[in-house]
Amino acid sequence: KERPTELAVVSVADGRVAALPTPVAAVAPSWSPTGDVIAYLGATPVERTGPLGVTASQFGIEFVDGQGRPLYPNLPERALQNGLVAWAPDGRRVAVVTVPANSPAVIWIVEPESKDPFRRLLELSPTSRPRGLTWTRDGSRLTIAIQESLSDLVLHEMDGQRRAAE
Repeated sequence: KERPTELAVVSVADGRVAALPTPVAAVAPSWSPTGDVIAYLGATPVERTGPLGVTASQFGIEFVDGQGRPLYPNLPERALQNGLVAWAPDGRRVAVVTVPANSPAVIWIVEPESKDPFRRLLELSPTSRPRGLTWTRDGSRLTIAIQESLSDLVLHEMDGQRRAAE
C-alpha cells in the first residue's frame, strides 16, 4: 500500500528528520512567520462513481500547529490543487497559487480567521505556470515566478545561441 504524502521536520543543525503527522496527505507546506502554524495543501480522498471506480483526491488548504493538530476546522472547503503556499509577513493570511488541470492558474488570498476567508486575487494567462511564490517584506505585494508553458522546450544550437522552440 502506498503511503500518503506526509510532512517531515528536518533539523538544520544536525539533519535529524522527524515526521509531522497531519490529518490528510500534505503537499506545499509553509511555516507561519511566528513558526507556530503550518499551512499546506491537503489531499482528501474522494470516491468517484464511474466505470473504473477510481478514488481521486481533492486538495484544499489546511492548517496545523507545530505538533500536527488541525486548526480552523470550520474553514469552508475550496478546491485548491497543484499549487504553492506562502505566508504573509503579518501571519494572518496566506497566498495560494492553484493550478487546476487544463485550467488557468489562480492566486487566492486566504485569511482563515476572517468572516470571508477566501479572496480570489488574480487569474493567470492559460499558458502561464507558477514556479515560485513569496511576499514582499511589508506584505503589500506578492512576487511570483511564472514560466510560459509554450517555451518549456529550449533548443541549443551548435553555435551556443539559445532560443525557445515554437
